[in-house]
Parts: sequence; C-alpha cells; structure tokens
Amino acid sequence: MLLSISMLTVDEVGRHQAMRLLAENVLSRRWNEGGDILPTIVTNLLELPGEQLILLLERWPDLSIDELMTFLGQNSG
Repeated sequence: MLLSISMLTVDEVGRHQAMRLLAENVLSRRWNEGGDILPTIVTNLLELPGEQLILLLERWPDLSIDELMTFLGQNSG
C-alpha cells in the first residue's frame, strides 16, 4: 500500500487516490467481509462532511459493518 501511495501524483487527484487507498485498507482490515460493497462504502465515507466524519470516527470502535452502512446511507446525499 505504501508503495502504491508513493507512486501517486502530488496534486489533488493523487491526494484523493491516496485517501481512497488508505480508507480501503483500513476498512478491509477492520471488516474482512467488505467484498463488493467496499468501493461504495469508501466513496460514501470520503464524501462525508467533516462534522459527520468526526461523529463516525467517535463511534468507529463499536461499529459493525451493518451499522457503518446504515450510518453512511442516512448521511449521504
């Protein structure tokens, strides 16, 4: 993962790609069952406003994958 991040461009696109790689890595390590929904979860997670992201991170240790999807579903769009 670090090698992949180090090869990204140093601009906004590279920053976004690095955040996506990090989020995918954290989610796949936290929940082994991400599977096909992982890209959608990561997209919704990265679109959260700062305040909602803080709320999510405060609850992070206690969240199940279903609770995370519910949180993102209620807070996206």
